[in-house]
Amino acid sequence: MHPTDVAIRAENLSKVYKLYSSPFQLLVDKLGLGRFLRQAPGQHAALNSVSLDIRRGEKVAIIGRNGAGKSTFLKLVSGVSEPSSGTLDVNGKIHALLSIGSGFHQDFTGRQNVYAYLANQGVAGKEADSMVEEIIEFAEIEDYIDQPLRTYSTGMGVRLMFAASTVVVPDILILDEVLGVGDAYFAQKSYDRMQDMARKQGTTLLMVTHDIYSAIRLCERVVWIDRGRVIMDGKSKEVVAAYENSVKLQEEERLRIKSLRKKVAPAPLSPGGTAATQGPLSGPTVLVEIKPGNGMYFEAPFALSEVALFAGEERIAVWEADAAEAEQALIAEGSQWGGLVEENGVRAVRVKDHGNIFQKAALALSLESGSVPSDTPLRLGLAVTAPRPVSITTNLRADGIFLSSVPTEAGKLSGHREQMLFDLQPDEAQVSDGKNTGFAGTADIVLHEIKLVQNGRQTLVCESGVPFEIHAEYEIKNPDLAKEFELLVGIHADGVREICRVFAGHQRTPERKLGKLSIPMSDISLGNGEYSLSIAVAKSGYYEDEREIFYSINHDLYCCYIRHINTTMIGSSTFLKNPVLVYRANIISDQ
Repeated sequence: MHPTDVAIRAENLSKVYKLYSSPFQLLVDKLGLGRFLRQAPGQHAALNSVSLDIRRGEKVAIIGRNGAGKSTFLKLVSGVSEPSSGTLDVNGKIHALLSIGSGFHQDFTGRQNVYAYLANQGVAGKEADSMVEEIIEFAEIEDYIDQPLRTYSTGMGVRLMFAASTVVVPDILILDEVLGVGDAYFAQKSYDRMQDMARKQGTTLLMVTHDIYSAIRLCERVVWIDRGRVIMDGKSKEVVAAYENSVKLQEEERLRIKSLRKKVAPAPLSPGGTAATQGPLSGPTVLVEIKPGNGMYFEAPFALSEVALFAGEERIAVWEADAAEAEQALIAEGSQWGGLVEENGVRAVRVKDHGNIFQKAALALSLESGSVPSDTPLRLGLAVTAPRPVSITTNLRADGIFLSSVPTEAGKLSGHREQMLFDLQPDEAQVSDGKNTGFAGTADIVLHEIKLVQNGRQTLVCESGVPFEIHAEYEIKNPDLAKEFELLVGIHADGVREICRVFAGHQRTPERKLGKLSIPMSDISLGNGEYSLSIAVAKSGYYEDEREIFYSINHDLYCCYIRHINTTMIGSSTFLKNPVLVYRANIISDQ
């Protein structure tokens, strides 16, 4: 990339804030006497070695949860704050909307604030008069422009600020959440203006938002920041898909930490019985998680009778289903433990293949030696009985150590006890734990062989305006499933922007465990372009209720295959040239 094409370049950019334990510590440090403190102030790295290039005219959204470092990055780029280390080169004139009301005086009228803003930009006289009228017209607040800014609603203030910031076309426009306050009409109007500025004027757009779906309407590139580091930087579709998946992983991590703090959350195993009394485990606790090797769900239920941890040839921890304290070690929350079973005289605990969004079985091991050796290869042994092949992987955590194994097929001999041994390897990126499979749900119902069919043939290229169908094979894993379910198909233009939903509510649950289903899409015409289709099956009433729980951590969602089918629509009709949803209608007159 040529240097003149770069609007913003950050190399190993870091911003570290000091954390003071008391006002006295703050005062002493600010007076330059910090060396005399008994305890030095703590530190928090809001940004940690961030490196990225943003080209001129590029539209980039920065996403991440609260405290990730998004706003800190914008403050550094806009010059509000100075970096602690690293280099930052910004080429061009910047207009930054970092907070509502910044740079505007609450006691001045809207008109006075706008004139003052333009004067600060070097615009005066007739040119300023013309721009003021343009700002008022775009903001649509003619009746209030001569009132003090303190009388404005938050949305009105955002309108005026945005209109003023974009009337003088900047080289770089920075937005921090402010458009999320306004109404949908003005937000769309603002998006259109920013698109025009980037396309015609070459303005670089850098925006921070929690509304990822609005951001990707405007930005073709998304940077995901978490804990001060760049987690992912790429095309909107790919980054958003990974970010969606991270919501479930964050909730899983929260439950994991909660379980480790409690040492053990016992699971009730006896039919009709209650959980065992909770008690502390002796020695350090190691968390063992058994997860699906395919990253989605277990292909079949299986039974676990023994888990053992080895350092070389020495066994350093063991769990056995027939031990008196077996129930105490099982972690109930977030796991799919079933009841106690006994086969061929061997006691085991059943692991279900459905019923939980996290799709795992977790237990806590107490180390016999009191610590995990750091220089000895670790292996995990399992004794498993499965009715048919099941692909599984394992994760182990202890005192910040994360080890994982490659997926392994278990239970090849139906009804027989398989002894399996996993080599555990360090996996700092936690790839096996965080890979995006495009699946969410409890797996109470799952779908196989999902495909698009048009004119009786499977295809990925469809003719626009011609009916098509979605075919799939279903499998009901939960024998106690409710009598009704709901199905939804979401259609995304360009693989990201959802433009249509096809909904089928109150569908009767089939009596057969295995079968086929067909979803006709005969009343939908899609314009030319690329689309992706998501398909979800949920508990009856799921889509009618007011939902505040994100879909990937909602236990009423049976299965969701996210952007599972990619298809291209082609056609010659003029009104089908763009990726849009087209409805055909008949006109009824009173002749």
